[in-house]
Amino acid sequence: MKQDKRLEVEYMTLDELLKREFEKGVKQGLEQVRKQIDREIAKNLLDVLDDEQIAKATGVEIEEVRQLRHLTVND
Repeated sequence: MKQDKRLEVEYMTLDELLKREFEKGVKQGLEQVRKQIDREIAKNLLDVLDDEQIAKATGVEIEEVRQLRHLTVND
């Protein structure tokens, strides 16, 4: 009986761990998607706003906005 209870506790712990890691992975994936969307929005604003305004509006770092502008100009 003790063995069964111990296995049940270990299984629950493993199940909880898997759930936690899955949720962590989902959150990381969503964050990556959000950053990609922010970069795409920043690209779309390059013709309309200056770099500082784009960074402020999108949350994209100013250096990344400058890199996006540089890449767009050189395309």
